[in-house]
Amino acid sequence: MLDLLGYLVDKSLVVAQPRGAASWYSLLYPVRAYAMEQLQCSGNELRFRSRHLDWYVQLGEQFSSDWRGPMQRMWFETIEREESNIRAALRGSLDRGEITAGLRLAGALYRYWDLHNRSTEGSEWLAALLSAAPAATPSDVLARALGAAGRLATYHGETAQGDAQLKQALHLWCELDNQPGIAHTLIALGSNAQAKHQSATAEALWTAGLATARSAGDRRNAYWALHSLGRQAAGRGDYDSARALHEESLRLKREQRDAFGVASSLSGLAQIAWYCNDYEQARALLHESLTVLRDLGLWGKVALDLWLFAHVSAACGEPERSACLFGAVTALRERVGDRRAMSSVLSIDPVRVEASLAACRAMLSPVAFEAAWTAGTAMTMDEAVSFAFAAT
Repeated sequence: MLDLLGYLVDKSLVVAQPRGAASWYSLLYPVRAYAMEQLQCSGNELRFRSRHLDWYVQLGEQFSSDWRGPMQRMWFETIEREESNIRAALRGSLDRGEITAGLRLAGALYRYWDLHNRSTEGSEWLAALLSAAPAATPSDVLARALGAAGRLATYHGETAQGDAQLKQALHLWCELDNQPGIAHTLIALGSNAQAKHQSATAEALWTAGLATARSAGDRRNAYWALHSLGRQAAGRGDYDSARALHEESLRLKREQRDAFGVASSLSGLAQIAWYCNDYEQARALLHESLTVLRDLGLWGKVALDLWLFAHVSAACGEPERSACLFGAVTALRERVGDRRAMSSVLSIDPVRVEASLAACRAMLSPVAFEAAWTAGTAMTMDEAVSFAFAAT
């Protein structure tokens, strides 16, 4: 196979593109069109397209299983490079009626779509596949796809739809007695409740999810629940409990070698430091978290940290930096389509948000405030992160 591939590259029928330690192979458009014509004439097109779909289902499910680990960046880069193939596989599953395979693939990729600002696309694929799902669809496949669709709906601010889909998923997981599925969905329902400002319901769901995850030995769902409970404890002013929850979550994430998870815990601890007026510590923790998130290219999560950085800057008496960062975050969230209230995502009392903005306006003239905000909206995320780092 390698000799044949090398021969095709030498003859310019296949293009080789080095990507780090690996190479990526592709066909020029005229060669691809001719090859497709020959495949169609051979009578083998459907068989090969089904094999193509099967391969990407395996890849997607391996990503879902492994991305929260030491190969996180590699997995994100792999799925990003494969996006065109994944779209072709999903389209083919709909066109040929291979709905179960399509649901398996789409259900496995929702975290990639969320973290890489493709949540609208992911929602559209899941909606099309779920509407075409036959009655004989395996319950675990359907539950995973419904859970994925429900999570993405919550991210779009469509909490009623998200709640309905997550409850359907929970019912199926309970019928299957799948404890990790139950834990995952309970925690997702908690996040949905938090987005609807139902804090007591959210806490009860997160607590139930944590208990289920712990009894099942499910580390990943346990540290997700701990993180959510930590955010909420900080929001209500119980800083000792919040710190303990975040530190336990951080320990489990470090054991898992989940870089994204570690960054999220550092951000949670930075939020507590801000509340406790330890601005130097808050900035140090946010610097560490942002470095990880920028390296992973997770710009939606970078926005959360920059928003916290803006609050810390306001508290430090740096109104121009704060207003600039608030502007940068607003523009980024518009680009990625995240419609959730930041105060809800981070369990921050909206009064604190208004206080930070009021502090900036009190120290700046209206013209200066608007100029700083506008300058932030024109920044790229890399520029905004560098601008934040200049304060530390």
